[in-house]
Amino acid sequence: MTSSPEPVPQRIGDAERDQAATYLREALAEGRLEQAEFDERLDQALRARTMSDLEPLFADLPGPKPGQAVTPTFEAPPWQRTPAGPEPSSAQVAVPPAPDQSVAPAGLNRFLDVAAWAAWPVTIMLLFATSWHYWWLIFIPIVISSMAGNRHQRHRRRRDS
Repeated sequence: MTSSPEPVPQRIGDAERDQAATYLREALAEGRLEQAEFDERLDQALRARTMSDLEPLFADLPGPKPGQAVTPTFEAPPWQRTPAGPEPSSAQVAVPPAPDQSVAPAGLNRFLDVAAWAAWPVTIMLLFATSWHYWWLIFIPIVISSMAGNRHQRHRRRRDS
C-alpha cells in the first residue's frame, strides 16, 4: 500500500521573520504581551525556519498574523494622492477643497517664514528709533510669526497622520 507523501513545510525568509517581529512589536505596544514574553517570542520568531514555527507564537493573539493578508487601513490625504486617470481638461470645473483641507502653495509658506524672520529685527529697530512711540508695531511680527507657526503645525499634523 502506497501512502501519499506529507507536504514538505515551506521555508520562510527574512521578510516573513521581519513581518512576524513587526506584529509582535505591535502586540507589545498594544499591551497584549509583557516585555519578557515579547523577548522570548521575538527570539523564536527570528530563529523560525518554516511558517509552522511561527504559528504557535500568534495562536493567542488577534490578527493580523504572519501569512495573512493585511487589509490597508491608511488612505493618503487628497494632496498626497497621485492622480489615477488622465489630467482634467481646462473645460472641467475644479472644486475648491473644504476649508479645513486647503492646501497652500509652497511659496506662501516660504514667504511667511521670511516675513517672520525679517519682521522682528525691523520692528525692534523701528521701536528704538521712535522711542517706542509706535509701540503697537510689535503686534505685526507677533501676528506674522503666529501665522507661520500655525501653517507649520498643520503641515506637521498632515504629514504625521
